Amino acid sequence: MLPQTGLLMNNGMMWFDPRPGLPNSIAPGKRPLSNMCPTIASLHDGRIAAFGASGGRRIMAAVLQQFNLLHDFGLSVDEVAHHPRIDVSGTDVVSVDAALSNEIRTALAQRFNLKEDVRRVYPNLFACPNLACYFSDENAASKTEAAGFLMSPWAAAVAENI
Repeated sequence: MLPQTGLLMNNGMMWFDPRPGLPNSIAPGKRPLSNMCPTIASLHDGRIAAFGASGGRRIMAAVLQQFNLLHDFGLSVDEVAHHPRIDVSGTDVVSVDAALSNEIRTALAQRFNLKEDVRRVYPNLFACPNLACYFSDENAASKTEAAGFLMSPWAAAVAENI
């Protein structure tokens, strides 16, 4: 508990590496890695996109994949939300969504130790990403699009045209 505020701090010891001598090893005065990655980006097609996720170490890979699919591959928000996932959250195992094509899974298996699974609420091998895009083009049919983590029961939302 912080003595001046009375706030109870979260136990973050799980974010440290218990092995000594590594960048994220437990040591006096050290802070654990940060797994937050809220991102706002201006896309080449004029959209402004906001990305975020929950899911610990899996967050950065999820946010990067969302950005990559929107920016580099030109997918829509809906396509990004439904796209099969890959997680590379720092272990020697790459988690892949079983919905990925056989061609992609085979190529990955030639270079990495894979763990194949499906996206679901629990247990979840992937982060729970959310994204929103604002269209600055006045001719756009809708000014905003958004998507939550599709597998989560909390992703249900009421859409309103803004």
